[in-house]
Amino acid sequence: MEEQLMPDGVLDRQKVCVVYGLGGIGKTQLAIEYARVHKPAYTSCFWLDGKTELSLIQSLLKIVPRLPKGQILDRDIQDVKGLGELRKRAQEILKWFASKGNYQWLLIFDNIDKTSFEDDDIADASRSASYNITEYFPPCDAGSIIITTRLQRLVSLGNYVHLGKLDCLTLSSFHIDWKPTADNILDAISLVERLGHLPLALVFAGSYISKTTIVKYLELYDNSWTVLHGQMKNRTDYPERTIITTWQISFEELVARDKGAANLLRLWGFLDNQELWFQLLRWQGFQKAAPDWLQQITASEISFLATINTLLDYSLIEQNDNSETYSVHTVVHDWIRASLGGRKDEELLYTAMISVGLTAPRQDAKGSAALERRLLPHVLRVSEFSDQIDSIEQRLDHAFLVSHQNLGDLCKHQGKLVEAEKIYQKAIRGREKAFGPEHPSTLDTTNNLGLLYEKQGKLVEAEEMLQRALRGREKALGPDHPSTLESVNNLGLVYADQGKPAETEEMYQRALRGLEKALGSEHVSTLSTINNLGLLYIGQGKLVEAEEMLQRALKGKEKAFGSEHILTLGTISNLGNLFMNQGKLVEAEEVYQRALRGYEKALGPEHPSTLTTLRNLGIIYEEQEKFAEAETIYQRVLRGQEKALGSEHISTLDVINGLGVLYTKQEKLVEAEEMLQRALRGREKAFGPEHPSTLEAVNNLGLVYADQGKPAETEEMYQRALKGFEKALGPEHISTLHTINNLGILYTGQGKVIEAEEMLQRAQRGYKNALGPEHRATIDTINNLGNLYARQEKLAESKAMFQQALRGYRKVLGPEHTLTLTMINNLGIIYAEEEKLVEAEEMLQQALQGRERVFGPEHISTIDTINSLGLLYEMQGRPVEAEEMLQRALRGKEKTLGPHHMSTLETIDKLRSLHVGQGRQVAAGEICQRASNDTGMVVRAKDAQYR
Repeated sequence: MEEQLMPDGVLDRQKVCVVYGLGGIGKTQLAIEYARVHKPAYTSCFWLDGKTELSLIQSLLKIVPRLPKGQILDRDIQDVKGLGELRKRAQEILKWFASKGNYQWLLIFDNIDKTSFEDDDIADASRSASYNITEYFPPCDAGSIIITTRLQRLVSLGNYVHLGKLDCLTLSSFHIDWKPTADNILDAISLVERLGHLPLALVFAGSYISKTTIVKYLELYDNSWTVLHGQMKNRTDYPERTIITTWQISFEELVARDKGAANLLRLWGFLDNQELWFQLLRWQGFQKAAPDWLQQITASEISFLATINTLLDYSLIEQNDNSETYSVHTVVHDWIRASLGGRKDEELLYTAMISVGLTAPRQDAKGSAALERRLLPHVLRVSEFSDQIDSIEQRLDHAFLVSHQNLGDLCKHQGKLVEAEKIYQKAIRGREKAFGPEHPSTLDTTNNLGLLYEKQGKLVEAEEMLQRALRGREKALGPDHPSTLESVNNLGLVYADQGKPAETEEMYQRALRGLEKALGSEHVSTLSTINNLGLLYIGQGKLVEAEEMLQRALKGKEKAFGSEHILTLGTISNLGNLFMNQGKLVEAEEVYQRALRGYEKALGPEHPSTLTTLRNLGIIYEEQEKFAEAETIYQRVLRGQEKALGSEHISTLDVINGLGVLYTKQEKLVEAEEMLQRALRGREKAFGPEHPSTLEAVNNLGLVYADQGKPAETEEMYQRALKGFEKALGPEHISTLHTINNLGILYTGQGKVIEAEEMLQRAQRGYKNALGPEHRATIDTINNLGNLYARQEKLAESKAMFQQALRGYRKVLGPEHTLTLTMINNLGIIYAEEEKLVEAEEMLQQALQGRERVFGPEHISTIDTINSLGLLYEMQGRPVEAEEMLQRALRGKEKTLGPHHMSTLETIDKLRSLHVGQGRQVAAGEICQRASNDTGMVVRAKDAQYR
């Protein structure tokens, strides 16, 4: 404004600045502040009330006493009769501004919201209150003029400033008696955000907040908007205006000028306020069924833009940055909903629902995910209103039924499962009434509701709905119709969730044969079934068949939809599952990262598909022993799943189970037990006590009990899991083999060497047959056998196992993976036992260097290797190096494990023996003191070295 208005000594033009924007945004205050700050630059400043022509003239008459004596005829206002005489008198006053030498004045024309130009075609009812503001500009090429207005078209009068959202606000500026504290600062931020940074809304909020709290005001604002604002009193700084009357005047003028624009504004109250565009109102395929006024607006893009320009002209809406969409200020939107449309105007609500529903794309359409995300806020808004209207199920017109189904589909795709369920249930009741329960349209919604229940983990309800859809489609369409085969495939999804692999494969194979015959091998439905078969084979440990299916599905989807479509991303994510099961962690991480980027871009960071992929990435980090990164991811996923799906959803329980396992690996055993008990209770409730998912939680609880030193409880859990897995999945299934392997480890620790060897060898054979000799699980079992043989002092057998495991880990996981380094460490200990001291030192030094790089110098694994090197140096007759290493190990153990941990006491005992052997009795006594007289508890456990 300063650049546009400040006097510069040039007298060839009049400087005009039009400040326009939404009512209540602070235009008047800005103009007054400009005049206050720059008053010294002007010889005179005058403010004129421009609400009406009469108020403007009266303002001009009131400035006469302030003008220099003798420069204008001083007449008594009472002598001026009629509007014509008043206009003449006003023109006389305006001539003063054109006086010679009088060029540094400032005039503020405030609230010029009812002005007209010669070519305006406003209706007569509105024109009667309008006037031409330019007739009241002083007749000269000097001076500065500020015009404040809601009318965007007035920018043609000169330069302009569009006053939009104010990013930085101080509540004290709006007369709000509020002092910031640690407890209420977030409340204040919520207030400003909820009121859209609108100054007038904050001013009127202040009168309430001074008597109550910000939290209470926001509660009243959301629940009782009309009552709250209806009771507001005018303020001295906002005379004759409240938050309601600010826009009501503009709306009344809008009705007189363009009823279609007024109806569009009312319709907007049932939509989200952020984004409206031409195609959203087009009623694709049903244009002739739209209300007459909406047909006129959307007859062409030109007619739509003409309506939008009318709303823009009154500053009731704003053009977004992309210039193709439009928005309404949040408080104006609240006013529209409360005052203009309201919840009783059902026809407008139906118009809004149909507009959004008919715009929803098919999921396999190009760009469908991006369009669904744009539509989702509108879907949630119309759903909010439709929940309160009972007659919605009475709507039987075709456009409404189609749009209603689409709304449910969109909510399901976008992870809004609760909203989708409500919409589907209403849609089914409506279609049953309109067409009957066995009509294909009714069965479509029945099928979709069944799929929704499957996503929600309501497997009984899902099977019931999908069986009903299948029977109906077989009867109405025949057993080989694509819609029938879709229901067959969907039943396979439910059977997979129920842990019924035989029934699952039967459904998928039937669907695949039929779809290939009916639609071809590259149709999206065919590819989806191929993808599902790949997932099934992963679960069955048929990894070769799984890869064949998933690669086939991926090629087909990339060809049909492109590499970033959500259907393609689903198969990419599934390939990550396959690579993880094959022990190809690098490839798995790369694939998950690719899928994650795609999902975040297409669906957003909190969509269930995004969260599932993120969780898989956490599993990879867990496998790579990046526990901190994994925990951060799991916690984020858990929060997202609980928010989107609820705390008892099967996907949420999966994350809880995974977090429990991670806590076990981090030795956070209390947290681990809490999580796994919660997962077990949830899965028993959802699936029953013998479902594989329930048994997985049972097995994982056994891991925690093992780490807690509860062998009886551990064995009870493992045995229960083993019996259940063998019965449900068979003796060769991966889950069965996991539990067998765990039992082998348990028996190793208990010294039950015969039972341990039997279990571990059985697990190794099973893994090798199912997963191949180079899979991580197969190699793990070889490592476990090496530990068992080391306990038995079968050094040759132990060394052979460790060497085989080392080769496998190096190839699969890399030379610096923690398990690779563990094998090197263990081989060093074996060489020491065989008195191959040179080879032992080489191995232990290699392990130490690697563990220091990977873990750091104070990690317990690093400390264990240091301890082993100390023992080796003693064997080599190098007491100085031995003491140095053992002292270093002792300091690390005391810090990491505590002074009374068995491993700490073992190192103390070894240092004592070293000192005694050197004849250093005093040093031996001092080291014993550090054991706090607990050295008698030291038991040299052979397997403690093999960490």
